[in-house]
Amino acid sequence: MRVAVVIVTYKRPEGLSKLLRELKRQDLSGAPTVELNVIVVDNDPAGSAAQIVTEAAEHGHARSIGLTYLLEPRRGIPFARNRGMQHALTGTSYFAFIDDDEYPTPTWMRKLLDTAIALYSDAVLGPVKPVYPEGTPAWVRRSRVFEGWNHADRSQIAEAATNNVLVRSDFIRQHRIEFDLRMQACGGSDYRFFRQCVHAGMVINWSSSAVVFEDIPHSRTQWRWMAQRQIRLGNTFAVDARLSRQLPRIISLYAVGLARAMLGFITLPLLAVSSRLGTSAAVHLLRGIGIVSGIHGYRHEEYDQIRLDRERTAA
Repeated sequence: MRVAVVIVTYKRPEGLSKLLRELKRQDLSGAPTVELNVIVVDNDPAGSAAQIVTEAAEHGHARSIGLTYLLEPRRGIPFARNRGMQHALTGTSYFAFIDDDEYPTPTWMRKLLDTAIALYSDAVLGPVKPVYPEGTPAWVRRSRVFEGWNHADRSQIAEAATNNVLVRSDFIRQHRIEFDLRMQACGGSDYRFFRQCVHAGMVINWSSSAVVFEDIPHSRTQWRWMAQRQIRLGNTFAVDARLSRQLPRIISLYAVGLARAMLGFITLPLLAVSSRLGTSAAVHLLRGIGIVSGIHGYRHEEYDQIRLDRERTAA
């Protein structure tokens, strides 16, 4: 069985190096016939990740894996995701996505495959657990704003993302679904991708034990970054609804956005007594704003700003 792991990266050398080291340590002892190949898609036109992939290929670790480097110079995550996915579809039974600021547990891939094979899943999603840097304010930890999805083990779910997911290759070959290039800079192309997959009949299951960890940098523990991310998440839902051109869904989502914004505004004073409740109120308010503004046509192009920030740092 051939399995590919797709990593989309952009100027994150330390995270990519760490991720490649951990992928080489994957324990597939329960599935000895699995051949694991890693595909790194570099979205930096300068090819800054090429040397990291070369070094990873030259340094042996516990497990030998195939390493492929692809350069996708067209700016935007959907371009890079499509490039990696199309390459991964060649001769594989499954392919996975994981982010370049994450790293998996040693049994990550085995647990994803166990669930997929046992349940005949079209896709399997696993939890992403935050790892905070030293000095992170206590209120940030208590707020749980970085906590991801959590479901009953092996339950069927209706959504997924590319931060920890395994997909059956034949499903994508059959339905030919791709990441929407119109979401080039606003983010959320994975949200739309899996919505389209579910609409086409994809069965997604949850694997509680297929864990990956996400390194949270200090810059993300600031109010400004967290506020922008919540607006973007709400905006993603609205952009997807507008692209779907389904008027009932657009109207329904608009009502949800207004309700969340109003609830958040009313409960925001809870910040004075509880960081967790107050942050929850802020999340409602900001996501509601993102939804309502998105329905009116605004796109929060977070990834253009991230690209600019990293280019300034590199300079």
